[in-house]
Amino acid sequence: MLLISIVRIPIFTKLFVSIFLVSSLMLGSMSWMINSSFRLGLQEMVNDDELNKVELIAEETKRYYSQNFGWKKLSEAPFLWAGILRQHGEAPPRPPGPELNSIQESEEHILPPSDQVSMAPLGQRLNLIDGNGVNVLGDRRNLKESSANAQLSRIAIVIDEKTVGWVSILQSRSLSGRLADNFYQQQSQHMLAIALLTIACSLVIAFFLVRHFLKPLRALHQGTQAIESGDFEYQIQEQGNDEFTELTQVFNRLVLSLKKQKQDRENWLSDISHELRTPLAVLKGEIEAIQDGIRPASPEYVDSLHRQVLNLENLVNDLHQLSLSDSGIKPQHFELDLALIVQQLTAQNQHRFSENKLRLSYEVEDQQTLYMLGDDKTIRQLITNLLENSYRYTDSGGEVHLQLSTEQNALKLCIDDSYPGVDEHALPRLFERLYRVDSSRNRASGGSGLGLSICQSIAEAHSGSIIAQQSPLGGLRVIVTLAKK
Repeated sequence: MLLISIVRIPIFTKLFVSIFLVSSLMLGSMSWMINSSFRLGLQEMVNDDELNKVELIAEETKRYYSQNFGWKKLSEAPFLWAGILRQHGEAPPRPPGPELNSIQESEEHILPPSDQVSMAPLGQRLNLIDGNGVNVLGDRRNLKESSANAQLSRIAIVIDEKTVGWVSILQSRSLSGRLADNFYQQQSQHMLAIALLTIACSLVIAFFLVRHFLKPLRALHQGTQAIESGDFEYQIQEQGNDEFTELTQVFNRLVLSLKKQKQDRENWLSDISHELRTPLAVLKGEIEAIQDGIRPASPEYVDSLHRQVLNLENLVNDLHQLSLSDSGIKPQHFELDLALIVQQLTAQNQHRFSENKLRLSYEVEDQQTLYMLGDDKTIRQLITNLLENSYRYTDSGGEVHLQLSTEQNALKLCIDDSYPGVDEHALPRLFERLYRVDSSRNRASGGSGLGLSICQSIAEAHSGSIIAQQSPLGGLRVIVTLAKK
């Protein structure tokens, strides 16, 4: 068992041996079936040919019976029986043995050996039996029927709808004897030669087939080695239109996906470093200014330092939230009244929006309670982030409107804000991490560029979706769809 686990058998050898064994097994089975079918078919053909002759002999014998009104003349003159056989090209029988009174008495006698049954002339295996079952002509030993190798066939002689006798023939169930054995041995030798030639051809064909089938696998193996070494530009050339081609396409798409993930990771690390460097640089500069006596440690400067620390803390918290989403950790879901949550968060932010001269309003469809299964904390964070996004990027004197409605088996939360808007080409990228639109919605507003990414992660964690569109109010519309309970 240990030896089997240590020895490595190449897949080429496995496939080659498998094809060879299957081909050999099928060829052997076919040879055996062909040989058996040939034996059976040949014997049936010989027996059918003999029965046709026996029918002709029975017709001729019937004429003798009609002319002589019985079997007496034929039984007293065996040469007449021999003449009938000669007319049909068969040798006359041997001199008959002692007469038997009935078929039942013949059962006490011994059958000829099996090779004599199959190889004896037809005339020696024929018997003429009268209507009472008494043997008239022929070797009585032929009438012994109970043998695995021999069978007794009869052709009835009917005159005026009355059976007056039978012509019986002892036939072999399978060819045997020296002549038959020699014939089958010769056929077996021919079959063996054909089988060996076929196996040799199968080996050659199997060799090239296995090489052909393993070619894409070798290409995939080379591709995986290239990826392992860090080459994400590697692509396998597609050939054909089969499962290997589909596997090649999947591999090429995987390489492109890994390449994109690698690039995104590098950009992500670069952006994080940049985002962290900015507040740290401000903190460092202000602290050094206080240390050098350039600025006094007044409450105003301390408040400025505190704001930078808060910005840094918010950024770290956002990064932590995204890392939790990426890890696949999902919070427990409970029954939530989404309409109540929207109402509460709108009321909490009403004063702050008013200070910035922004009108905040909400609308719930039919003022009904709309329930869903979710995590209260993250759902509140999702709505808070969307409100914060509108607060930061909506011009003073503008409007922010929330609308909650039902759509089939889902809850639909729509948040619209007024000018400035977002270009159409930038809408699909709003949910990318650290992405900012190069317009008035920029870093100067104080955002980290992670808020909408967190919203997308929360929506997907609740089996929902989030999209961005241009708002009829002139700004941005964000639509969140969540599963309804």
